[in-house]
Amino acid sequence: MAATGASQTIKDWPEESREAAKLVIDRYGEPSELTETQLTWYRTGPWKRIVAFKTFYNHNYPIPHIDSISLTAAWWSSAPPVRCPLVVMMSRRTSWR
Repeated sequence: MAATGASQTIKDWPEESREAAKLVIDRYGEPSELTETQLTWYRTGPWKRIVAFKTFYNHNYPIPHIDSISLTAAWWSSAPPVRCPLVVMMSRRTSWR
C-alpha cells in the first residue's frame, strides 16, 4: 500500500514528533494542509485548528513530557473581559489572544 501524503511527510521526522502526528492522523485523517515541517487540520472534532510540528520541545511542567502538537479551541465566554485572564492562570500551557 502506498503511503499517504501525511505519512510520507512525517516518515523522516524525529520519532517523538512522528508518533504524536500519527496519533492525530489516525484519529482525524489526512490534514487540510501539509508542509515539510508541519501538518494542519481545520475544524476537526472540537478543535478550531490542530497543528503537528516536526520540531518538538521538552517540558517539565506539570510533569516531564514532549510537545509537538498545538490545539486551538474556539471559545466564547459571557464572562466580562477582565475575568478571562483567570482562565489562563489555570494552566501555564494556555495563552489568551
